[in-house]
Amino acid sequence: MLDKFWEIFKVHGVEFADARWEHHRITNILFESRERTTYESVSLGGYLRLLVNRNWIHISFNDLNIDNIRNCVRIAIKQANSLEKGCHTVARSKGVKEEIKHYMKRDLASVSLAEKVVVLSEYNKILVDKLKVRSSIAYNDDIVKRQYVNSEGTEIIEKRNQINVTVKAIAIEGTNIQESKDYMATRDYADTEQLSTGWRKPRHVQRVN
Repeated sequence: MLDKFWEIFKVHGVEFADARWEHHRITNILFESRERTTYESVSLGGYLRLLVNRNWIHISFNDLNIDNIRNCVRIAIKQANSLEKGCHTVARSKGVKEEIKHYMKRDLASVSLAEKVVVLSEYNKILVDKLKVRSSIAYNDDIVKRQYVNSEGTEIIEKRNQINVTVKAIAIEGTNIQESKDYMATRDYADTEQLSTGWRKPRHVQRVN
């Protein structure tokens, strides 16, 4: 894919160009006592920046169809060359190639939706079956891949995860209602695996009435 961007960068009249984009794969799982809802989505967005005739041009895109992007570049260059010469320049630098990695015991990208559901289901059983309370478990994760390239040879790739889990338990006895909440944010799926073994004692307890 990156070689396609190099082709775009070599278009006649482009003094400097760079592109950056993000790819997100999101999973949401919600348990409301014994009811479960799951949702997955994929999204991509980015922009291409060109310096033509010393004027900056910005092109946004939400897919990596190179033919569409190349066509937008042609139109943008034509428009930029019809303008008066601008005053913008860039400081030249040597290209850098780097891949940014975050250490994790268990990479979220290697975990299937089915496995996530099993782990959450086991923890939900602890709340509902053993503790006899109403439960609400909201799980959200986001697998992000960011990429940056420019016409001077720079290529930077970053992969990172984000996992958020919110757990709420409600105990009701007559008119006595007590609610307990806990929250976890992590990048490592290994932390989430602790859920099925009981996780930890809730930190926030609120008496409703």
